[in-house]
Amino acid sequence: MEDAPEYHTESVPVEATDVAELPAAPAEPAPAITSRFLFVDVAALRAKQLRRGARLRYDAEPGLPGPKKPERQAMEEVKRCLVQYTVPIWRGVGKSDPATTQRTVKQIATELHDLLAKLDAPPPYVLVGHSYGGPIIHTFGAMFPREVVGLVYIDPSDFTQTEADMQAIYAKAGMTNGHDAIASMTKPALAAAPAGLRAEYQEIERVERGGFVEYREAGDPPDVPMSILLAGKREPLAPGVKFPGDADLYFQTTFDQRVEHFSRLTRRSARAHLVLTSASSHFVHVTEPDLVTSEIRAVLSAATPRPELERFVGDYPVAPTFVMTITRDGDKLFVQATRQPKFQLYADSPTVFSLKVVDVKIEFETDPAGKVTGLVFVQNGVRQRAPKTK
Repeated sequence: MEDAPEYHTESVPVEATDVAELPAAPAEPAPAITSRFLFVDVAALRAKQLRRGARLRYDAEPGLPGPKKPERQAMEEVKRCLVQYTVPIWRGVGKSDPATTQRTVKQIATELHDLLAKLDAPPPYVLVGHSYGGPIIHTFGAMFPREVVGLVYIDPSDFTQTEADMQAIYAKAGMTNGHDAIASMTKPALAAAPAGLRAEYQEIERVERGGFVEYREAGDPPDVPMSILLAGKREPLAPGVKFPGDADLYFQTTFDQRVEHFSRLTRRSARAHLVLTSASSHFVHVTEPDLVTSEIRAVLSAATPRPELERFVGDYPVAPTFVMTITRDGDKLFVQATRQPKFQLYADSPTVFSLKVVDVKIEFETDPAGKVTGLVFVQNGVRQRAPKTK
């Protein structure tokens, strides 16, 4: 997993006691930001300073109300080049080792699953994905359905879109060779981006040119509480960038299509809903953090407790006349052997459980899809394997 770049605004972090000594504005104008990703990171860090009491670095226009929220004020400061920043020079993005495999959504979902296991962070999971993170959490839920209890999509990439859908957008916006035109428009910005971001964009472009089929290969996630937030405010183009068509028609057609697609998705479940916001463009979590946290809390409160435990329930014959039966009561798991009392199991990891009354461990075995195939009963150094029969 790659870490996000650690962009630093002037004097970050700022302690409350230092606020009074901060300059009203930098001595030199900051370099203009053309990357929306860098813009959002710098603005987010500056907003933290403003929330801690830093002075605003511009005066509102006479007779016009200025933005009141720190997030909006920070974005205005960055637009006016009033926030100095530095970008560390790293190979790729973040501090992770370079990837050795193709960055498909299935590969990323698998790595996330492995990472959670290594961190000893057992399911259930409520997954939150922004932008390209949308297809990733969708794929994770499809690959590991018993481990996911909720999904929150924040202005996600449209993983339901097809090549025909894209061509309809290009035609509406008066674009010929739409894929190539968009690629040419973004090429200059990508040339200056870190290697990791370039590789990610190239993978997205590859899937897009293939009709987005790979985003749907794993199937659909389980029917769990779900929230989808769509941004209805158009993202402004970076200075000097010319859109290869009618930008207004492109955005509106894309937005209408996204509303139609994701409305269809939410109608499949009684526990899903769609939220449209006209106050934010793509980075909803920066401009409307309260809205995002509210939706996450709503999904958390509606999530079914510990559905992943259901996969362990069944009979495991250690011998023809000795069967270990695993049962579930709510969010608790129990084991009962033939002619013995029932005992509660306590999780040591996502697939290893122990008893408190005796020194016993039960290690569940799973196939690559996460389906339980058997268990290993460990006591006094002796390991006995039992297949799952039902």
